Amino acid sequence: INLLFYANALIQGILNKCLKIHMVHMLFVTHVLLFIAVITIVVLMIEEYRRTKDSELKIIMNAFGIMAVAGVLSLCMYWKLEIPFYGTIFEVGVLIFEQLLLTSIFVNLVEQAKTRSELEVYERLLKEDRMTGINNRTAFEEQLQDIEDHAQDYDNAALIFMDVDGLKNTNDLYGHNAGDELIISAALCIKNVFATYGKCYRIGGDEFCVLIFDSIENVDELLKQMDQEIIKYNRNNRYYLSIARGVSFLKDTEGKQKKISDWKYEADQDMYCNKKRRNINDRL
Repeated sequence: INLLFYANALIQGILNKCLKIHMVHMLFVTHVLLFIAVITIVVLMIEEYRRTKDSELKIIMNAFGIMAVAGVLSLCMYWKLEIPFYGTIFEVGVLIFEQLLLTSIFVNLVEQAKTRSELEVYERLLKEDRMTGINNRTAFEEQLQDIEDHAQDYDNAALIFMDVDGLKNTNDLYGHNAGDELIISAALCIKNVFATYGKCYRIGGDEFCVLIFDSIENVDELLKQMDQEIIKYNRNNRYYLSIARGVSFLKDTEGKQKKISDWKYEADQDMYCNKKRRNINDRL
């Protein structure tokens, strides 16, 4: 159809230039082509609409239908009734056509915005731990993969593994509701201290971790702040909270970046050493 219109314009231009035929006398051909084009597109869209029931397509069909009617009316007014303002009818049809198309575009943009919002919510839910509201293991693994894939973008980082001490004993003695309370409280203490400096994750039942990308020189100070948060919690609650922790830095003392597996292993081993020291101190 596009090629027909281009050919029509070229031929009419040649006829006007060489044979001095006025363009208005060849307007009928253009109108016929336009009518055929609109009818063809409407028919194709009707078939598509029957198959998909797309609301946006329905609006576009109505737009083309109105334009087709306007085209037929202007043809009749010009060729049969010889009414001089036939062009106004067609222009009104084109105006309505454009307004309907703009409406279609607006509706489509609203739908896209709604879909994007829903996708963002679903993505957040997929990466959020439902019990504590912090990031879950999926988000943690994605972050580690990003660090591995874009190592050049990370100067250094600290990984802190944490584990709630004695959660099984709390569950056995007081029930799982008490254990859930400890998990939620542990997440709150961790988030209160580390959320400003990095990302907090719950990666297992009683296991948490934190990734810090800035101010890594303050890790020891931040751990002391977390201890203070835990002390405040234990003053006002019946279930005792204790959190073991282990720290590892992405780069070694020589500035060489570690493998992600080694980085995690070091933090994990440091945490279990911390847990053993805590158990020994508790027995003493």
